[in-house]
Amino acid sequence: MEQQNESHTGMEQWDSLIHSNFQRGMLDSMSQATIEATYVIDKFSMWLLVGTGATASIIIANLDKIIPYIGKGGFKLAVILLALSSLCGVVAKIYSIGVEGAAKLSLRAVELMKVKQQEYDEACQKRDDIAEKTGYESKFEPNFKKIIDGYVGLFPSKFLRSYLHKVLKHADEPNEGGNKKAVHSIVYQSIAVFTQSVLYIAFLVVVAFSVSMN
Repeated sequence: MEQQNESHTGMEQWDSLIHSNFQRGMLDSMSQATIEATYVIDKFSMWLLVGTGATASIIIANLDKIIPYIGKGGFKLAVILLALSSLCGVVAKIYSIGVEGAAKLSLRAVELMKVKQQEYDEACQKRDDIAEKTGYESKFEPNFKKIIDGYVGLFPSKFLRSYLHKVLKHADEPNEGGNKKAVHSIVYQSIAVFTQSVLYIAFLVVVAFSVSMN
């Protein structure tokens, strides 16, 4: 009876692990799909940023011809709106780079780790096959702390090494899956691009009204 209860407990734990892994995998997939939206948002932001830069260049090159039409006040306000729009574009680009970097790093790391894990499992299996005949029992286990310390030690800055230790320690904590930080960055990128668009439209409105008033 006791053995049967232990068997049921083991099966229940295995069953729970299967379902939790499935839920985590689904959440990771949804998270990855959301992260990939950064490419579309970034294209629009870059298009708008290029247009803003071209507009600023034309305005500055024709300063003496434009001021008589829109006035000094209108010109200053227009330039400020252009500058703020460009700043939002740069902020959006920074978030985009962060998201793209995190996504590619995560996918590539998983890909490479799977290869190394497979090689490790195969080597262990060969060892166990031979050890079974000789009675040898392995006492070695992977030292993940040493791996993390070795990776962090590759970076030159003490501040950066300390930061990476905190990030990796946090990543080691149990979670339900999904790249929360990257998803947050997508949201912030979207807000920056939206603000960038609004400021550029405001610039056009200011120019239009300034010309009509002069």
